[in-house]
Amino acid sequence: MLLYANHVLQKSGSRYTVKTLNFIDFLAEIARTEPTFLVAAPTETEPDTTAAYSQIDISPERVIELPVYRGHGAALWATFRQAGKLRRAMVDHATTCGIAGPGPNSMLWLLSYTMPRSTRFAFFIRGNTAETLRHIYRRSIFRPIVMTLVGMFERRIRKLQRRGRAVVFAMGPELVDRYDIGVGRTHCILPLLQAGGILDAPPERSTDGTTRLLCLGRLSAEKNIDSLVRAVALLTRNDAKILLTIAGAGDQRSTLEHLVAHLGVQDHVTFVGFVPHGPEVHRLLDAHDRLVLCSLTEGVPRAVVEAFARWLPVIATRVGSLPRLFSDEIAWANDTSSAAIAEAIDQSLADPDRARTMTAQAHEQMDSFRVDLEAARIGLMLRDRATWDASL
Repeated sequence: MLLYANHVLQKSGSRYTVKTLNFIDFLAEIARTEPTFLVAAPTETEPDTTAAYSQIDISPERVIELPVYRGHGAALWATFRQAGKLRRAMVDHATTCGIAGPGPNSMLWLLSYTMPRSTRFAFFIRGNTAETLRHIYRRSIFRPIVMTLVGMFERRIRKLQRRGRAVVFAMGPELVDRYDIGVGRTHCILPLLQAGGILDAPPERSTDGTTRLLCLGRLSAEKNIDSLVRAVALLTRNDAKILLTIAGAGDQRSTLEHLVAHLGVQDHVTFVGFVPHGPEVHRLLDAHDRLVLCSLTEGVPRAVVEAFARWLPVIATRVGSLPRLFSDEIAWANDTSSAAIAEAIDQSLADPDRARTMTAQAHEQMDSFRVDLEAARIGLMLRDRATWDASL
């Protein structure tokens, strides 16, 4: 089985690291369950620094290293350049029985046409790609082309399912419903949390009278962070003692910084840039009073699960599978507007006892999101003939 990732690995000697734990760590864990499983991913050799990166526990002989590309356009071009290399590598390693990777994805789309018909595919669906790209490209002349390609890739996944050549592992029940064709070929997975990130008891948090809000994630259009900044501006008009930390990198940072200056909330909003997974993210979560997620679309955001693992209350918009997984554990905004987000923050802060109770309920579920446990389960399914027979 070949496990393909479109997420960049950094290599120094025989050591692999990754800047963000986004799916590649899960694939590496799956590979550890079976010696014949290989991982293929874009790989940079001798990066400038790996000090702040997370180590991926996999040996070089188990990795097929592909050239690195940046951006969606480059990804399409890389597909046609690299598909042949992947196909040859699979033949060399006698691994033509199955390919697993993200979906919808141009590489798996092309390989599904070029590999033998006996090859089976496992698609890992991590979010509503069509909805995400619709927001990212909402003002771009390339939007019609992008949406056409995504639709084409999604239709190919469903066709492979109908023909008995594919199974789908979808991140959360909402995505399961989107890809389920009714004959046992779609499975729910939730690999979002490293076991070491789960605290047994709540950490001590500041009691100085200032509320510290945290926004953690990529700074891109679909995350709707501008509405959160406007919500903070609304709340601070009434002299509320609120500080917002925005942690993450992305193409929206300069736009958001200009918005903060325009609204005059520079004293209430701080940008800290990219924060690596592990101890630094844990310290950030432990130093705040609420995590706020105001996205327009999501699958199951890792940040929410990481917050609950650290006993941090969550305020969020009703997106993706969150309402079905944490219906009573999250303080919900009625919609994605700044006014609704501000109201949800205000209500959560007004009842701290309820927030603590909701968070404790969520914390009880954290083992079901562990990457290692989910990888063991999925690895077993990929090795089990019954998983594939169910799609015949």
